[in-house]
Amino acid sequence: MSLIWRQTLRGSYFRVETPDEVHACELVLDLRLDRPPWHAGKWRAAVSGRASLDGLLEHAPVGGDLHVRWWPPARGSYHLHMGSMQFRAAFRPSPLRPVRSLTRFWGSLDEGGRTIALVHLHFDLRRDLAEMMQSLGRIASP
Repeated sequence: MSLIWRQTLRGSYFRVETPDEVHACELVLDLRLDRPPWHAGKWRAAVSGRASLDGLLEHAPVGGDLHVRWWPPARGSYHLHMGSMQFRAAFRPSPLRPVRSLTRFWGSLDEGGRTIALVHLHFDLRRDLAEMMQSLGRIASP
């Protein structure tokens, strides 16, 4: 069985050449986690969805992966592609600040091998947790 859910990440970004111009962004991601071997301590979820970055992308298709490793040192990373652009972000769960460390992170948007923008995203628990929990489902693995 696979676990599926929808996650909405919102935030802002700025282009490297114009750091004073901050723009809004939103990623609506559908994740699919095929049943991992639980003894491994790490898993990979396939990601699809849509991204909107004001002035740059509007409802662009997204694909990629979310990787999480639970054993110390715990860490996670998003590797997404949006057309010719790649988005990479990493987070490190912290026992001292578990909610903040899992819901806020920075990433970079690259195109042609160079960073064109820095992105700050967050998962809004008050606004989006109920919707994410309602989207949780199980489907047969391929």
